[in-house]
Amino acid sequence: MRIIKAFLVVLFGFSWLAPAQAADVPANLIVDAGGFEWAWAAPCSPVAPSCGATPLAMHDGWGLATAEQFLASFSSFADLLAKFADGSGGVLCASAYFNSGYSHCDAGDAAIGAVYNAPAAWAYAGGAESQWESFVTRGGQVPEPGTMVLLALGLLGAGLAARRQHR
Repeated sequence: MRIIKAFLVVLFGFSWLAPAQAADVPANLIVDAGGFEWAWAAPCSPVAPSCGATPLAMHDGWGLATAEQFLASFSSFADLLAKFADGSGGVLCASAYFNSGYSHCDAGDAAIGAVYNAPAAWAYAGGAESQWESFVTRGGQVPEPGTMVLLALGLLGAGLAARRQHR
């Protein structure tokens, strides 16, 4: 039993060490589309000089959106913008949560297709890539239940080890 308690103390102790550089994105700024959670992360791309901002801080399972994820989730830039509209003429912008150095997103850039990693079929040929909008995703094909299975196996192993000690 002591082994299980020690394991849980260590497990929960490490959970407090989760990335502290940025808070997770509030649910009201997340768009669910194509089996992914989407957030509008910055008015700049991760390509240097990236509008003079520091690189985007990825955390809580977020990663840069790929062309395949865009195609699985949106039919066009107009569809992307429609899903990120906040209902009051603005957009659901989460740039403050990715340490981009900005707290806004440029809908005009996204409307003309200046979006980092957008599909080639939606290609935009103008402007500096470093100033294109960045979108991030999480979820989809990365199953979280796998983590729970590993945790359960670890607890089972610890329990069996403790049981053997008591014999």
